[in-house]
This record gives sequence, structure tokens and C-alpha cells, in this order.
Amino acid sequence: MKKRVLVLFILFSMILLTGCNQKAKNTGDMKDQQKRWVLENNHGVIEQTSLKKIEEELDKVDSLDSEYLVLMPLEKISNTNYIQVYNDINVGNAKNNLEKFHVEVCFLKGNEDDFELRGKDNLTKEEVYTILKDYFTSHKIPNTKDWYLVE
Repeated sequence: MKKRVLVLFILFSMILLTGCNQKAKNTGDMKDQQKRWVLENNHGVIEQTSLKKIEEELDKVDSLDSEYLVLMPLEKISNTNYIQVYNDINVGNAKNNLEKFHVEVCFLKGNEDDFELRGKDNLTKEEVYTILKDYFTSHKIPNTKDWYLVE
């Protein structure tokens, strides 16, 4: 339980520092998909965002080589600012060795300083990859109706 609290504290601190409420930037070059996204883990920003890079970085979260993965468009998609993923094995909250991923979507509310995080536990790597792929390629936001409010 202490590890879960520590990880949640670290993630919440990162949100405050890098911000769910961080203003998205316009690159002016909307034809280049790789330049329209930021992919980040606890080691830093990953250059040249692509589906292959997303898959590689998700594998690192799966193997615990990275603590988390954040996919953020430089221009907001609908009312979202990013999707982040981490491995629940770190906090002892994984259902089993396959259903072990936690995903959060940052939803902006009203103004840039007001947001909420919706989370879901015990997802498989394939489910997480589909969420990230759909967000990256089709700007599709996952249906979070049955997800819980992260506090």
C-alpha cells in the first residue's frame, strides 16, 4: 500500500509539474504526425513519436524498464490533454501477470486550470496499445464511462 501511495504521489506531482493543465502548443506543421505528439517516460522525452515507438515504450512499461508512459498531442484532442499508462505491478495492484496496466485520461473542464483524470485498472497490454494507437492515429478518446475518477 505504501508503494502505491508513493507511485500515485509521484504521478500526481508530475501532473502538477508538467500539467494536465499545460497549454498545448501549435507546431504549425500539421502534416508531420511525428511532430504533433510528445511521448514521455520517466527517462525523458522520446523523439520521433510513431506507432513503433509507442509499442516499444509500452513494452518497457510492461517489463518495468520504465515506470510510466505519457502520450500527449501538441494540440488538444476534444477535451483531452493526454493519456498516461503505468504498470500496476509496481504498486501491488495488478490483477494478474496479463491484466496489469493502469491507464488515465486527462479531461479538461471549462478553463485550462480545471481538469479531471479518469482511470481504469487491470488492462492488458493489447488493450492499452489499442487505446494509445486509436488516440494517436484516429484521435479517438476511449470510452471512460465506467472508469473511476482519480483523486
